[in-house]
Amino acid sequence: MIKVTAELILDQTKELFDLGLGHATEEISQLVDSEVKLSVASANFYPLNQIAQELGGVTRYVVAIYHEFIGELEGKGFLIIDHESSIRLVRYLLNDEFHCEYMTETEKDVIVDLCSEITNGVLAVLKSSLDLKLASRLPKYLEGTLGSILNEMMAKDAKEDLYLLVKVSVELADKNALSDLIFVQTHSDFQNIIDPLTRLIQNKMES
Repeated sequence: MIKVTAELILDQTKELFDLGLGHATEEISQLVDSEVKLSVASANFYPLNQIAQELGGVTRYVVAIYHEFIGELEGKGFLIIDHESSIRLVRYLLNDEFHCEYMTETEKDVIVDLCSEITNGVLAVLKSSLDLKLASRLPKYLEGTLGSILNEMMAKDAKEDLYLLVKVSVELADKNALSDLIFVQTHSDFQNIIDPLTRLIQNKMES
């Protein structure tokens, strides 16, 4: 039997996220008429108070589309977009010439739909590759400092020692829009999918 290390588990997790994002961003690129550039996914475990630091600091002002995963893989997913970038992007999509610094409800809905397309691409790959029963609750639109958003969404998990943080940076260069897709999961919940990840790795090594 091939020994699967913790490092291989994290590498496979990153690979699945890269694959899911690759499918989703092809469609997004056509929609926004711009090349979508992705960084390679990073994945590691951090204490709760370090997550905001890894994402730009607690005072970073962002729009966040929040998904909560339910089923065999519990977790939280965010697509975080710098506030100014989100306004520029949605007004390009809507051909909207408003100059208000706040988004309308219609504009918020467009951002939610766009971000959900990306998140669902990752979700589909996780489900099919790991043969998981997995779904997402209705997404939520959040706006504020990164610190306040993380505290609100993760308060009930505050006693957990470590969290898995998967991060991919997304750039639409000619639209001057930058964002981060992040997935946060408690260490204990991540243990629930170690077996399917291990089987996937072993099957790839043996084939």
